[in-house]
Amino acid sequence: MVLPSFSVDRVASGQRKARLESYLSASVWNLNEGFVCRSAISCRSSAEKGGASFYEAQSHMVGPCYDTRVDGLPHRVVVLPMETGEPKQHRTVEQRTQDVLDSGKLTFGQRNQHMRGVTFALRLAFGLPVDADTEHIQFADGSSTHLFNAYAMTNLLLCSAVDHGTAKSRATGIMKKSCSRHLRATLQILQPTLVISQGAGLDNTLSSALGVTRPVAANVAACDLDGHQFVWVSLRHPSRGNWSSLKCAYLHEVVVPAITKGRQLALAGR
Repeated sequence: MVLPSFSVDRVASGQRKARLESYLSASVWNLNEGFVCRSAISCRSSAEKGGASFYEAQSHMVGPCYDTRVDGLPHRVVVLPMETGEPKQHRTVEQRTQDVLDSGKLTFGQRNQHMRGVTFALRLAFGLPVDADTEHIQFADGSSTHLFNAYAMTNLLLCSAVDHGTAKSRATGIMKKSCSRHLRATLQILQPTLVISQGAGLDNTLSSALGVTRPVAANVAACDLDGHQFVWVSLRHPSRGNWSSLKCAYLHEVVVPAITKGRQLALAGR
């Protein structure tokens, strides 16, 4: 197996992270003004009306090696779940990023089902076998990095609505519709080449938010968001036994071929 040649632009990665922090500070939450999102009242009300616990302003994650190239071609990977489901609020991009990077310090078995699935997704997105015995990629300059440093995680929802004391989602249609504009702004900053969503209930919302132009394969679509083209792979969430283990049939029957195809098309510029 011939491994691809990876390179990284850490400066560009940091600049994107700073731009995203600036956007979220101005449009969602900041320390001085608090929860400034113009949909704050309607989203909270829609969640609490149904008895859900509402956790606001949970931010996004951008790895320090997000801006990578594969054999000279741009390769920026975004993993897109629905919400964190955690009771953490008023997070900065830096704090959210550190949360995710800390998960990379755990052994595979110590991670929760979601992050095990993310591990599988990143192996495939970077051209490694799904059962690879490594979670690192080597750059042409001689440095290396953990896969968790080389992607961004942007939830559809910047706030979580869950059953109290659990991570079971109670997200409302108002929340999904309202947060779509933040997702679009986020992707305009990050300019991904490959987006991997996690959650069967996201397709209707994301088809519009991501600017789908056409399906190209099972679970794979081409997107054009305000002139920026990328590939979207739509999958179930890894939890509940979907694809958090190498024993899961869905992993091998759906995830592997979909991300493999998505990666191929993304690197071909389609």
